[in-house]
Amino acid sequence: MDKLWNIFNYIQVIRSILKDEKKIYPLLIYQEKDNIHIGYPAVLGKGGIVKALSLDLTKKEDLLFKQSVEQVTQYLEQ
Repeated sequence: MDKLWNIFNYIQVIRSILKDEKKIYPLLIYQEKDNIHIGYPAVLGKGGIVKALSLDLTKKEDLLFKQSVEQVTQYLEQ
């Protein structure tokens, strides 16, 4: 079932690009400040990512997010 769900999600993303629907999707986006691709909500349209949305995080959530980025970065550098 997971495989079918993934295919459905891919189809939705492709349709959103082809039809320039400008819908919000969770996507891997390159974050220059962290030098990493990380999951962020983004508006998707005909040209690809139209706009990466900022995350409205509390101070604690922001700290946890930064710690996650650091852990992923360290793992990838191994």
